[in-house]
Amino acid sequence: MNKQELIFIFSFLAFVAFVGFDIQRGKNMNVEAKEVEDMGETMESPVEATEEAQIIVKSIKIVKPTPRPVTCEEAIKSVFEDPKPALKVSFCESTLGKYPTSNKSSAKGCFHIIDGTWKQFKCAGSPMDPLDNTKCAKKINDYYNGMWSTSGGWRASFACHKQI
Repeated sequence: MNKQELIFIFSFLAFVAFVGFDIQRGKNMNVEAKEVEDMGETMESPVEATEEAQIIVKSIKIVKPTPRPVTCEEAIKSVFEDPKPALKVSFCESTLGKYPTSNKSSAKGCFHIIDGTWKQFKCAGSPMDPLDNTKCAKKINDYYNGMWSTSGGWRASFACHKQI
């Protein structure tokens, strides 16, 4: 990579930071796709972009952000291929998040996952966040081969969710 290309990339990254482009998630809230394609013409830069760099810029795909699920039901439907069993378990555990904490244990969130289990399965995020809690429940359920009532997971509420 030559000096001109490096300067262009640095200028492009500064431009991206200025308009609020989230590189990690590929989301852009402030720039229309047309503006990105025309960046070589519209971006004020001390250096003209090389032909290769213009091709790279034109290949960026602008993706609109997907709203993060805010309820247990939305999270479950976005994480589980077949959400029905998970919805039943979450209903029995927390009434689909209506009662997100337990007064008898450290259980939290849609699936009332206790702190020790959260750590054991190396779950990310917050147990009180519906999506994070549901992803953790999926991880636990997958570990037990999709069995909600076996030796792990949600044995205590099995009598409830098997009847629903």
